[in-house]
Amino acid sequence: MRLASHYLHKRLYNRVFVLIMGLVLLLTLSLLLMAWVNAQLHTTSLVNRKLNQQMRFLLDDSIKKGRLVKVNSPMFSSFVGSDKGLPLYLSNLTEQGVFKIEHPKVYVQVVSSPFSDGLLYLLYFPEQDLERSLYQNRLKYYVVIGVMALLGIGLVASLYITKIIVSPITTLQKNIEHASPDSPPVVLDREDELGQLSRSFTNAFQRIRAFVEREHNFTRFASHELRTPVTIIQGALEIIAYSPDLAKAQPALRRIESANNDMQALIRTFLSISRESRTEQVELVSLQGCLDYCLQQLRPNKAELLSVQYSTHSKLVNKILAHVVIQNVLRNAFSYSANSVAIELKFDRLMVSNDIDPDCHSGYGHGIDIINVICEKADWLAFYRCHDNRFSWLIYF
Repeated sequence: MRLASHYLHKRLYNRVFVLIMGLVLLLTLSLLLMAWVNAQLHTTSLVNRKLNQQMRFLLDDSIKKGRLVKVNSPMFSSFVGSDKGLPLYLSNLTEQGVFKIEHPKVYVQVVSSPFSDGLLYLLYFPEQDLERSLYQNRLKYYVVIGVMALLGIGLVASLYITKIIVSPITTLQKNIEHASPDSPPVVLDREDELGQLSRSFTNAFQRIRAFVEREHNFTRFASHELRTPVTIIQGALEIIAYSPDLAKAQPALRRIESANNDMQALIRTFLSISRESRTEQVELVSLQGCLDYCLQQLRPNKAELLSVQYSTHSKLVNKILAHVVIQNVLRNAFSYSANSVAIELKFDRLMVSNDIDPDCHSGYGHGIDIINVICEKADWLAFYRCHDNRFSWLIYF
Protein backbone atom coordinates (compact mmCIF):
# COMPACT_ATOMS: atom_id res chain seq x y z
CA MET A 1 0.00 0.00 0.00
CA ARG A 2 2.84 2.39 0.82
CA LEU A 3 4.51 1.73 -2.53
CA ALA A 4 1.19 2.23 -4.34
CA SER A 5 0.57 5.48 -2.48
CA HIS A 6 4.09 6.70 -3.30
CA TYR A 7 3.61 5.78 -6.96
CA LEU A 8 0.30 7.65 -7.19
CA HIS A 9 1.50 10.78 -5.42
CA LYS A 10 4.83 10.99 -7.20
CA ARG A 11 3.52 12.21 -10.55
CA LEU A 12 0.23 13.37 -12.02
CA TYR A 13 1.05 11.15 -15.01
CA ASN A 14 0.86 8.06 -12.77
CA ARG A 15 -2.51 9.04 -11.32
CA VAL A 16 -4.04 9.72 -14.74
CA PHE A 17 -2.62 6.45 -16.13
CA VAL A 18 -3.97 4.40 -13.20
CA LEU A 19 -7.38 6.05 -13.53
CA ILE A 20 -7.64 5.32 -17.26
CA MET A 21 -6.37 1.76 -16.83
CA GLY A 22 -8.94 1.26 -14.07
CA LEU A 23 -11.66 2.34 -16.49
CA VAL A 24 -10.25 -0.04 -19.12
CA LEU A 25 -10.28 -2.93 -16.62
CA LEU A 26 -13.82 -2.08 -15.60
CA LEU A 27 -14.86 -2.07 -19.26
CA THR A 28 -13.08 -5.40 -19.80
CA LEU A 29 -14.83 -6.99 -16.82
CA SER A 30 -18.16 -5.67 -18.07
CA LEU A 31 -17.58 -7.17 -21.52
CA LEU A 32 -16.42 -10.42 -19.92
CA LEU A 33 -19.60 -10.56 -17.84
CA MET A 34 -21.70 -9.90 -20.93
CA ALA A 35 -19.85 -12.67 -22.79
CA TRP A 36 -20.47 -15.09 -19.92
CA VAL A 37 -24.19 -14.24 -19.81
CA ASN A 38 -24.42 -14.63 -23.57
CA ALA A 39 -22.62 -18.00 -23.37
CA GLN A 40 -25.07 -19.23 -20.71
CA LEU A 41 -28.02 -18.14 -22.81
CA HIS A 42 -26.54 -19.79 -25.88
CA THR A 43 -25.85 -22.99 -23.90
CA THR A 44 -29.43 -23.12 -22.67
CA SER A 45 -30.71 -22.55 -26.20
CA LEU A 46 -28.41 -25.29 -27.49
CA VAL A 47 -29.64 -27.74 -24.84
CA ASN A 48 -33.28 -27.02 -25.59
CA ARG A 49 -32.67 -27.40 -29.30
CA LYS A 50 -30.92 -30.77 -28.87
CA LEU A 51 -33.61 -32.05 -26.51
CA ASN A 52 -36.41 -30.99 -28.88
CA GLN A 53 -34.70 -32.59 -31.86
CA GLN A 54 -34.06 -35.83 -30.01
CA MET A 55 -37.57 -35.93 -28.51
CA ARG A 56 -39.11 -35.33 -31.95
CA PHE A 57 -36.97 -38.11 -33.44
CA LEU A 58 -37.90 -40.42 -30.53
CA LEU A 59 -41.64 -39.81 -30.87
CA ASP A 60 -41.61 -40.11 -34.67
CA ASP A 61 -39.70 -43.39 -34.50
CA SER A 62 -42.01 -44.75 -31.78
CA ILE A 63 -45.17 -43.87 -33.73
CA LYS A 64 -43.77 -45.50 -36.87
CA LYS A 65 -42.96 -48.74 -34.99
CA GLY A 66 -46.18 -48.74 -32.94
CA ARG A 67 -44.34 -49.00 -29.68
CA LEU A 68 -42.20 -46.80 -27.48
CA VAL A 69 -38.60 -46.81 -28.58
CA LYS A 70 -36.14 -46.08 -25.82
CA VAL A 71 -32.88 -44.24 -26.24
CA ASN A 72 -29.76 -45.44 -24.50
CA SER A 73 -26.54 -43.69 -25.56
CA PRO A 74 -23.72 -41.88 -23.78
CA MET A 75 -25.39 -38.52 -24.57
CA PHE A 76 -29.14 -39.35 -24.38
CA SER A 77 -31.26 -41.76 -22.35
CA SER A 78 -35.03 -42.21 -21.97
CA PHE A 79 -37.37 -43.53 -19.29
CA VAL A 80 -41.11 -43.81 -18.69
CA GLY A 81 -42.80 -43.29 -15.37
CA SER A 82 -43.62 -46.99 -15.03
CA ASP A 83 -40.02 -48.19 -15.38
CA LYS A 84 -38.78 -50.02 -12.34
CA GLY A 85 -35.26 -48.67 -12.90
CA LEU A 86 -36.47 -45.02 -12.89
CA PRO A 87 -33.79 -42.86 -11.23
CA LEU A 88 -34.85 -41.30 -7.96
CA TYR A 89 -34.29 -37.73 -9.13
CA LEU A 90 -36.83 -38.27 -11.96
CA SER A 91 -39.59 -39.42 -9.65
CA ASN A 92 -40.01 -35.88 -8.37
CA LEU A 93 -40.56 -34.43 -11.89
CA THR A 94 -44.32 -34.65 -12.37
CA GLU A 95 -44.80 -31.64 -14.67
CA GLN A 96 -44.04 -31.36 -18.39
CA GLY A 97 -41.11 -29.18 -19.45
CA VAL A 98 -37.33 -28.96 -19.47
CA PHE A 99 -35.48 -29.25 -16.15
CA LYS A 100 -31.87 -29.05 -15.08
CA ILE A 101 -30.53 -31.47 -12.48
CA GLU A 102 -27.30 -30.52 -10.73
CA HIS A 103 -26.43 -33.91 -9.28
CA PRO A 104 -25.82 -35.61 -11.56
CA LYS A 105 -25.45 -32.86 -14.15
CA VAL A 106 -28.20 -33.64 -16.60
CA TYR A 107 -30.99 -31.90 -18.51
CA VAL A 108 -34.40 -33.62 -18.57
CA GLN A 109 -37.36 -33.03 -20.91
CA VAL A 110 -40.67 -34.39 -19.64
CA VAL A 111 -43.63 -35.04 -22.02
CA SER A 112 -46.71 -37.26 -22.01
CA SER A 113 -46.05 -40.79 -23.25
CA PRO A 114 -47.97 -41.55 -26.50
CA PHE A 115 -48.48 -45.20 -25.52
CA SER A 116 -49.44 -44.93 -21.83
CA ASP A 117 -50.90 -42.55 -19.30
CA GLY A 118 -47.49 -41.94 -17.74
CA LEU A 119 -44.72 -39.49 -18.52
CA LEU A 120 -41.82 -39.86 -20.90
CA TYR A 121 -38.41 -38.65 -19.68
CA LEU A 122 -35.62 -37.78 -22.11
CA LEU A 123 -32.22 -37.22 -20.43
CA TYR A 124 -29.37 -35.22 -21.98
CA PHE A 125 -25.84 -35.53 -20.54
CA PRO A 126 -23.95 -32.35 -21.64
CA GLU A 127 -20.57 -33.59 -20.47
CA GLN A 128 -20.81 -36.39 -23.02
CA ASP A 129 -21.63 -34.00 -25.89
CA LEU A 130 -18.46 -33.49 -27.94
CA GLU A 131 -20.04 -30.66 -29.95
CA ARG A 132 -20.88 -28.74 -26.77
CA SER A 133 -17.39 -29.30 -25.34
CA LEU A 134 -15.84 -28.08 -28.57
CA TYR A 135 -18.07 -25.01 -28.52
CA GLN A 136 -17.10 -24.22 -24.92
CA ASN A 137 -13.40 -24.61 -25.67
CA ARG A 138 -13.65 -22.32 -28.68
CA LEU A 139 -15.62 -19.82 -26.61
CA LYS A 140 -12.98 -19.82 -23.88
CA TYR A 141 -10.26 -19.36 -26.47
CA TYR A 142 -12.00 -16.41 -28.10
CA VAL A 143 -12.80 -14.84 -24.74
CA VAL A 144 -9.19 -15.10 -23.57
CA ILE A 145 -7.90 -13.70 -26.88
CA GLY A 146 -10.49 -10.91 -26.76
CA VAL A 147 -9.63 -9.98 -23.17
CA MET A 148 -5.89 -9.96 -23.90
CA ALA A 149 -6.40 -7.86 -27.04
CA LEU A 150 -8.68 -5.46 -25.17
CA LEU A 151 -6.17 -5.10 -22.33
CA GLY A 152 -3.35 -4.51 -24.81
CA ILE A 153 -5.32 -1.90 -26.72
CA GLY A 154 -6.42 -0.37 -23.42
CA LEU A 155 -2.81 -0.17 -22.21
CA VAL A 156 -1.64 1.55 -25.41
CA ALA A 157 -4.67 3.87 -25.39
CA SER A 158 -4.10 4.67 -21.70
CA LEU A 159 -0.49 5.63 -22.34
CA TYR A 160 -1.47 7.76 -25.33
CA ILE A 161 -4.41 9.50 -23.63
CA THR A 162 -2.37 10.08 -20.46
CA LYS A 163 0.38 11.66 -22.54
CA ILE A 164 -2.15 13.93 -24.27
CA ILE A 165 -3.66 15.00 -20.94
CA VAL A 166 -0.37 15.54 -19.10
CA SER A 167 1.63 16.98 -22.03
CA PRO A 168 0.28 20.58 -21.69
CA ILE A 169 1.02 20.53 -17.97
CA THR A 170 4.55 19.29 -18.65
CA THR A 171 5.00 21.99 -21.29
CA LEU A 172 3.75 24.63 -18.85
CA GLN A 173 6.14 23.34 -16.19
CA LYS A 174 9.12 23.55 -18.55
CA ASN A 175 8.09 27.05 -19.67
CA ILE A 176 7.96 28.22 -16.06
CA GLU A 177 11.29 26.58 -15.19
CA HIS A 178 13.03 28.41 -18.04
CA ALA A 179 11.21 31.72 -17.45
CA SER A 180 12.57 34.79 -15.69
CA PRO A 181 11.22 38.27 -14.87
CA ASP A 182 12.75 39.55 -18.11
CA SER A 183 11.49 36.55 -20.12
CA PRO A 184 8.02 35.45 -18.95
CA PRO A 185 6.77 31.96 -19.87
CA VAL A 186 5.19 31.45 -23.28
CA VAL A 187 1.40 31.43 -23.11
CA LEU A 188 -0.20 28.13 -24.14
CA ASP A 189 -2.53 28.61 -27.10
CA ARG A 190 -5.52 27.01 -25.38
CA GLU A 191 -8.97 28.21 -24.34
CA ASP A 192 -9.46 25.75 -21.48
CA GLU A 193 -8.39 25.90 -17.83
CA LEU A 194 -4.76 25.12 -18.71
CA GLY A 195 -4.68 28.10 -21.05
CA GLN A 196 -6.10 30.30 -18.29
CA LEU A 197 -3.51 28.94 -15.85
CA SER A 198 -0.73 29.65 -18.37
CA ARG A 199 -1.94 33.23 -18.84
CA SER A 200 -2.13 33.65 -15.06
CA PHE A 201 1.51 32.55 -14.72
CA THR A 202 2.54 34.93 -17.51
CA ASN A 203 0.69 37.81 -15.82
CA ALA A 204 2.34 36.93 -12.53
CA PHE A 205 5.79 37.05 -14.15
CA GLN A 206 4.93 40.38 -15.72
CA ARG A 207 3.93 41.75 -12.32
CA ILE A 208 7.19 40.44 -10.89
CA ARG A 209 9.06 42.17 -13.71
CA ALA A 210 7.19 45.38 -12.84
CA PHE A 211 8.20 44.98 -9.19
CA VAL A 212 11.83 44.47 -10.18
CA GLU A 213 11.65 47.46 -12.51
CA ARG A 214 10.29 49.61 -9.71
CA GLU A 215 13.14 48.50 -7.45
CA HIS A 216 15.64 49.41 -10.18
CA ASN A 217 13.93 52.74 -10.68
CA PHE A 218 14.10 53.43 -6.97
CA THR A 219 17.86 52.92 -6.97
CA ARG A 220 18.43 54.95 -10.12
CA PHE A 221 16.06 57.75 -9.17
CA ALA A 222 17.33 58.01 -5.60
CA SER A 223 20.95 58.28 -6.70
CA HIS A 224 19.95 60.91 -9.27
CA GLU A 225 17.71 63.04 -7.08
CA LEU A 226 19.71 62.96 -3.85
CA ARG A 227 22.65 64.63 -5.51
CA THR A 228 21.09 68.09 -5.10
CA PRO A 229 20.43 67.97 -1.32
CA VAL A 230 23.77 66.26 -0.73
CA THR A 231 25.50 69.06 -2.64
CA ILE A 232 23.64 71.65 -0.57
CA ILE A 233 24.64 69.95 2.67
CA GLN A 234 28.25 69.70 1.54
CA GLY A 235 28.37 73.41 0.66
CA ALA A 236 26.72 74.39 3.92
CA LEU A 237 29.19 72.29 5.91
CA GLU A 238 32.08 73.98 4.16
CA ILE A 239 30.63 77.41 5.08
CA ILE A 240 30.27 76.36 8.71
CA ALA A 241 33.83 75.03 8.75
CA TYR A 242 35.19 78.41 7.68
CA SER A 243 32.82 80.50 9.83
CA PRO A 244 33.99 81.07 13.43
CA ASP A 245 30.76 82.88 14.28
CA LEU A 246 27.86 80.46 14.92
CA ALA A 247 25.29 83.17 14.20
CA LYS A 248 26.67 83.64 10.70
CA ALA A 249 26.38 79.89 10.20
CA GLN A 250 22.61 79.85 10.86
CA PRO A 251 21.67 80.28 7.15
CA ALA A 252 23.90 77.33 6.31
CA LEU A 253 22.31 75.26 9.07
CA ARG A 254 18.88 76.14 7.78
CA ARG A 255 19.93 75.01 4.31
CA ILE A 256 21.18 71.74 5.81
CA GLU A 257 17.87 71.27 7.59
CA SER A 258 15.95 72.06 4.40
CA ALA A 259 18.12 69.68 2.35
CA ASN A 260 17.65 66.95 4.97
CA ASN A 261 13.88 67.40 4.78
CA ASP A 262 14.11 67.22 1.00
CA MET A 263 16.05 63.95 1.20
CA GLN A 264 13.49 62.44 3.56
CA ALA A 265 10.69 63.53 1.24
CA LEU A 266 12.53 62.09 -1.76
CA ILE A 267 13.05 58.77 -0.01
CA ARG A 268 9.34 58.58 0.88
CA THR A 269 8.47 59.50 -2.70
CA PHE A 270 10.63 56.81 -4.29
CA LEU A 271 9.48 54.21 -1.78
CA SER A 272 5.92 55.14 -2.70
CA ILE A 273 6.74 54.79 -6.40
CA SER A 274 8.30 51.38 -5.80
CA ARG A 275 5.07 50.10 -4.24
CA GLU A 276 2.14 48.83 -6.27
CA SER A 277 -0.31 51.03 -4.40
CA ARG A 278 -0.15 54.07 -2.17
CA THR A 279 -2.37 54.63 0.88
CA GLU A 280 -0.50 57.21 2.98
CA GLN A 281 -1.87 60.72 3.42
CA VAL A 282 -0.26 63.48 1.38
CA GLU A 283 0.38 67.15 2.03
CA LEU A 284 -1.15 69.53 -0.52
CA VAL A 285 0.43 72.76 -1.65
CA SER A 286 -0.28 75.27 -4.40
CA LEU A 287 1.63 74.88 -7.66
CA GLN A 288 2.81 78.48 -7.42
CA GLY A 289 4.25 77.92 -3.94
CA CYS A 290 5.97 74.73 -5.08
CA LEU A 291 7.42 76.53 -8.11
CA ASP A 292 8.73 79.39 -5.96
CA TYR A 293 10.33 76.93 -3.54
CA CYS A 294 12.09 75.04 -6.34
CA LEU A 295 13.37 78.27 -7.91
CA GLN A 296 14.71 79.37 -4.54
CA GLN A 297 16.45 76.03 -3.97
CA LEU A 298 18.09 75.94 -7.39
CA ARG A 299 19.15 79.64 -7.44
CA PRO A 300 20.25 79.54 -11.10
CA ASN A 301 23.30 81.49 -12.15
CA LYS A 302 21.32 82.44 -15.26
CA ALA A 303 18.60 84.23 -13.27
CA GLU A 304 18.79 87.23 -15.59
CA LEU A 305 17.68 84.93 -18.45
CA LEU A 306 14.66 83.64 -16.51
CA SER A 307 11.10 84.66 -17.51
CA VAL A 308 8.27 83.60 -15.14
CA GLN A 309 4.52 84.19 -15.64
CA TYR A 310 1.97 83.25 -12.96
CA SER A 311 -1.80 83.02 -13.02
CA THR A 312 -3.94 84.43 -10.21
CA HIS A 313 -4.77 81.02 -8.77
CA SER A 314 -3.06 77.65 -9.03
CA LYS A 315 -4.13 74.12 -8.25
CA LEU A 316 -3.37 72.29 -4.99
CA VAL A 317 -1.13 69.27 -5.64
CA ASN A 318 0.86 66.65 -3.78
CA LYS A 319 3.76 68.62 -2.33
CA ILE A 320 6.42 65.89 -2.52
CA LEU A 321 5.59 64.61 -6.00
CA ALA A 322 5.14 68.08 -7.48
CA HIS A 323 8.44 69.20 -5.92
CA VAL A 324 10.34 66.31 -7.53
CA VAL A 325 8.73 66.87 -10.94
CA ILE A 326 9.20 70.66 -11.03
CA GLN A 327 12.73 70.45 -9.67
CA ASN A 328 13.75 68.01 -12.40
CA VAL A 329 12.16 70.14 -15.13
CA LEU A 330 13.82 73.36 -13.88
CA ARG A 331 17.19 71.72 -13.25
CA ASN A 332 17.32 70.38 -16.81
CA ALA A 333 16.22 73.74 -18.21
CA PHE A 334 18.88 75.70 -16.27
CA SER A 335 21.60 73.14 -16.98
CA TYR A 336 21.22 72.95 -20.73
CA SER A 337 19.91 76.41 -21.71
CA ALA A 338 22.00 78.88 -23.67
CA ASN A 339 20.19 82.24 -23.45
CA SER A 340 16.66 81.90 -22.04
CA VAL A 341 14.36 79.87 -19.81
CA ALA A 342 10.63 80.62 -19.96
CA ILE A 343 8.17 79.46 -17.27
CA GLU A 344 4.39 79.85 -17.53
CA LEU A 345 1.93 78.64 -14.89
CA LYS A 346 -1.85 78.76 -15.42
CA PHE A 347 -3.86 77.03 -12.69
CA ASP A 348 -2.99 73.32 -13.35
CA ARG A 349 -0.82 73.77 -16.45
CA LEU A 350 2.93 74.30 -16.23
CA MET A 351 5.01 74.97 -19.33
CA VAL A 352 8.81 75.26 -19.18
CA SER A 353 10.92 75.83 -22.29
CA ASN A 354 14.56 76.62 -22.89
CA ASP A 355 16.91 76.99 -25.79
CA ILE A 356 19.67 74.43 -26.04
CA ASP A 357 23.30 75.31 -25.52
CA PRO A 358 25.22 73.90 -28.52
CA ASP A 359 28.31 73.42 -26.35
CA CYS A 360 26.40 71.12 -23.96
CA HIS A 361 26.67 67.49 -25.10
CA SER A 362 25.49 65.59 -21.99
CA GLY A 363 22.12 63.87 -21.89
CA TYR A 364 19.20 64.32 -19.60
CA GLY A 365 20.10 61.49 -17.18
CA HIS A 366 17.13 59.95 -15.42
CA GLY A 367 15.20 63.22 -15.05
CA ILE A 368 12.77 62.46 -17.88
CA ASP A 369 12.19 58.92 -16.56
CA ILE A 370 11.49 60.25 -13.07
CA ILE A 371 9.01 62.82 -14.37
CA ASN A 372 7.14 60.24 -16.47
CA VAL A 373 6.95 57.69 -13.66
CA ILE A 374 5.73 60.20 -11.08
CA CYS A 375 3.17 61.74 -13.45
CA GLU A 376 1.83 58.29 -14.27
CA LYS A 377 1.63 57.49 -10.56
CA ALA A 378 -0.20 60.73 -9.77
CA ASP A 379 -2.46 60.65 -12.87
CA TRP A 380 -0.83 63.78 -14.30
CA LEU A 381 -0.17 64.36 -17.99
CA ALA A 382 3.37 65.21 -19.08
CA PHE A 383 4.59 65.98 -22.61
CA TYR A 384 7.98 67.11 -23.88
CA ARG A 385 9.50 67.82 -27.26
CA CYS A 386 12.65 69.16 -28.84
CA HIS A 387 11.94 71.41 -31.84
CA ASP A 388 13.82 74.23 -33.56
CA ASN A 389 16.73 73.97 -31.14
CA ARG A 390 14.39 74.43 -28.17
CA PHE A 391 13.30 71.92 -25.51
CA SER A 392 9.85 72.27 -23.91
CA TRP A 393 7.88 70.60 -21.11
CA LEU A 394 4.06 70.78 -20.79
CA ILE A 395 2.57 69.25 -17.64
CA TYR A 396 -1.07 69.12 -16.56
CA PHE A 397 -1.35 68.50 -12.81
